Amino acid sequence: MNMAHNFDWRAPLLHGARIAIETRRDFDGEDVATWQAMWALLVEAAGVSRGFPAPPRSEYPEKAIWPDAPDEVTHWQRQAAYLRGELDELTPDEPTPPVPSSAEVTRAEMVLDAWHKYALRRGDCPHPHKKHIYRLASGATLGTVARLCGQRRHYVLALRRQASVQMLRGIGVK
Repeated sequence: MNMAHNFDWRAPLLHGARIAIETRRDFDGEDVATWQAMWALLVEAAGVSRGFPAPPRSEYPEKAIWPDAPDEVTHWQRQAAYLRGELDELTPDEPTPPVPSSAEVTRAEMVLDAWHKYALRRGDCPHPHKKHIYRLASGATLGTVARLCGQRRHYVLALRRQASVQMLRGIGVK
């Protein structure tokens, strides 16, 4: 057993169904299929995982003490110049992306665990187009993904559905 199989999937799948309803362009009031909820969770998990930088390598420091460029002005230098009256107005810092909540991170971790273990597997090897389907979940357009894997759009959509169904079967949801 693994952690994705022992996870309580009721609340995340309901959340995925809500996301699927909100993002469907052609929603006409019919129920969302379970595989569509799982796909919505994978799309959300791809977005959450993109928001985190990779962990630093252990043998190298995280960031140098010196600025990245000789002309780089730090936040504190701008603050000091404003207090001295050298600047008329204080420019705001670059906005930081929102930090995902602990529930989103846990959900993303479980969905990505199911993705890596169950989706588009042929025995012990991943399907040749698995990375392209993940790229579709990460926000690439359907046409781009179809061109990358050299297949038609309906084949890419069938692979998307197959991946979601395999993830659901792997975690024990019918």
